[in-house]
Amino acid sequence: MVGLGLRHLPRTVFLRVFTRLVTAPARRSLKDRGWLVLWDRVAANGRVRISFGLAEDTYLSTAHFDLAGAQSHAVLRGLHELMVQEAMRRTLAAGSIFYDVGANIGFISLVGARLVGPTGRVISIEPEPDNVAAIRAHAALNEIDTITVIAAAAAAETGPADVIGVRDTLWTRLAEVGEHPLERERLTVPGVRLDDLVYEQGLDPPDVVKIDVEGGELQVLAGMTRLLRERRPVIIAEMHGKNVAFCELMRAAGYTIVNLDGPEPPERAGDNAHLLAQPLEPAG
Repeated sequence: MVGLGLRHLPRTVFLRVFTRLVTAPARRSLKDRGWLVLWDRVAANGRVRISFGLAEDTYLSTAHFDLAGAQSHAVLRGLHELMVQEAMRRTLAAGSIFYDVGANIGFISLVGARLVGPTGRVISIEPEPDNVAAIRAHAALNEIDTITVIAAAAAAETGPADVIGVRDTLWTRLAEVGEHPLERERLTVPGVRLDDLVYEQGLDPPDVVKIDVEGGELQVLAGMTRLLRERRPVIIAEMHGKNVAFCELMRAAGYTIVNLDGPEPPERAGDNAHLLAQPLEPAG
């Protein structure tokens, strides 16, 4: 593991304080007006330490860290999606295969790599080019060689996929999901079925799949029907309003579903709820 060193401490302290005290919309406004140019220069070759959670003592590259991002403070502190981290802790073991679908900058992939250890594998699937570069940079920075990055959108069919690039890359999505008010560009990227990654391209089948694709969750599931039937992976997914359809599909596939965010039934757990789907019976 790369040591933090005193020379990196000022960047870490600045980021923690700035992202805590200045709201995400205010940070975005400052960036859009060019007032963060100096920080961008300072950050070009730096690193900062994650200080809490299952990714504690791993590092982020400041060159690939969006200071204006909506979740920047939570990611930096290691508090991003704690309920997802806990579900991963409960379902992953040393040697497991973890698919991070909609990997963003790779924070959850870092958590997965720590949990599965040197004998496991993390497959990070992400369509946004800047995020792909970030995942690779963070894996290299932490000297992790168990993360494989797939620069593609997980989809119902393998082939070209239209993607909406959003000002905050956290929210990049398949265009077929619908418009986004913060759209900045349209991209055509490779789309891939998870079934094809395993049964045609030869990747190890997943034990656990995390899905966070800004409304494209059903498309991802449509592209992994054989995996659901034959390999029976655990699914951890953020809903984006797809609760009812997700629950119907997973129950029909022989899964039980739990709301990770609270006591409400999964179907009524809220548009951004995180659900855990586990097979009633393991793969035969």
